[in-house]
Amino acid sequence: MEPGQIMRTESIYTHVTEDSCIGAAADAKLSEAEQSIRMISRSPSEFPPLAIDFLVEPEICNKKLHLVTGVSGHGKSYLLLKWCRDIALANPDRDVLYLDRENTLEDIQGRIKKCGGIPGNFKYWGGWHLRDAPDVDSDLLLEVAEKLRDPIIVVDTYAAFSKGTENSNDDVTAFFKPLRRFVHRGWTVIVIHNIGKGGDNSRGASSFKDNVDVALRIDAKFDQDGNIETLNVSGFKRRSGGMKPQHYNMVNGVLIRQGTRGSELPGSDDLMEWFGRNQGLTQEPLAERAKKDLNIGRDKIISYINQQKAAGLIEVRKDYKLYLKTQPSENEPAVLVQGDQSEDDTEISNGERVS
Repeated sequence: MEPGQIMRTESIYTHVTEDSCIGAAADAKLSEAEQSIRMISRSPSEFPPLAIDFLVEPEICNKKLHLVTGVSGHGKSYLLLKWCRDIALANPDRDVLYLDRENTLEDIQGRIKKCGGIPGNFKYWGGWHLRDAPDVDSDLLLEVAEKLRDPIIVVDTYAAFSKGTENSNDDVTAFFKPLRRFVHRGWTVIVIHNIGKGGDNSRGASSFKDNVDVALRIDAKFDQDGNIETLNVSGFKRRSGGMKPQHYNMVNGVLIRQGTRGSELPGSDDLMEWFGRNQGLTQEPLAERAKKDLNIGRDKIISYINQQKAAGLIEVRKDYKLYLKTQPSENEPAVLVQGDQSEDDTEISNGERVS
């Protein structure tokens, strides 16, 4: 499996829930203690082994609890948005639920527009909706998550959702406790946490690292104008093994993993994301831009375009201009913001608010 590959996953926890929990507790004639004894009588070794798999190789593991840290303004939310979009596109039978109490609507609209829009199974719950994103230990969040399909849940950020202090091991452990229960249900959880400049990987209590399965740190390098030039992702905890540092380049507002090449990754999400940002060009200007942005030769990018045309992902429109076939028109991709809607909510289309 290649770094950066986005995996389509299958639910592997159905047998655990139905066989050991629901089925065992279904007999109302048994006391709660008797139901519990029956439930735990099945040895863990009797269950089929659960292989470690990835949603994004090698950063995001399926069915695990993640911590993503970094200095504020270093692109954590930006990269998480990219990862979640790629996961949602690769897994149309699963839902992504992004809980955000940090970013403004305008910021998110701009990011979604740059990455080419998000699919309908990406549910973004931001502060612009009539109801704020719920607490992680709330009945509402549990009820919403249960109605979603094998969800991937992102919490942005710890400070915005925590009821305690980041310096207390007890408070941090209490925060992660309901999220660990989510993972036991077979869901994937990612928590974003800000750290100070030059600080430890996880600012605050030591139990941040203790309470998660995977811990990542994101550091940005900026150009002379203060714009993000590259993102570096390093792992400082992963129960399934180590991780080599990963690097992303910011190209025209789109994050592309270093090492992406048209001949190596035909149909890759990174390359298609770049194409979505540059669609509307004819073949030759597009090939010139690919050489400049991605260091891909003319023959390679044209071969890639032909492959995607044959697969039905790219189409030729008026004046021989190339577009993603998923887009309904020659306009810029629509920005789809999912979440709680009502008559008083606004719709989001092409990055603009409309009544």
